[in-house]
Amino acid sequence: MIERYSIRDLEDNRGEKKKNKFLVKRDNTLKSLKEVEYFLGNWKRALKGIKLYKILK
Repeated sequence: MIERYSIRDLEDNRGEKKKNKFLVKRDNTLKSLKEVEYFLGNWKRALKGIKLYKILK
């Protein structure tokens, strides 16, 4: 019979180190916060452009 392996089994067999779950969640949280900050910064610039357009119109 053919044995089926999951990706986790293959990583364990290769001896790769796994990251701590807390560190992974922390990294993901920081990335998300940076994305939100970038989005809000772009949003503020867009609103300034709209206001300027209305004034110059």
